[in-house]
Amino acid sequence: YKSLGKELVLNISCGGNFAIIHGSSGMLYSFGSSNKFGQLGTGDTNPRMTPSIINYFLLNKIKNTAIKII
Repeated sequence: YKSLGKELVLNISCGGNFAIIHGSSGMLYSFGSSNKFGQLGTGDTNPRMTPSIINYFLLNKIKNTAIKII
């Protein structure tokens, strides 16, 4: 995806209609057609068809995460 630039994908976790990408820089990206309840973490309820940075982690200087989709 162009929206990832030179970011390498380390891990992808998938839900029913969305996915979370963990990039090589430690950033998290999300995209999907299901965001009715804000599950993409982008601060709105708009669906995203290309990966978008989840800014919460950047703004709060969180570098390591674990993703579990139930």
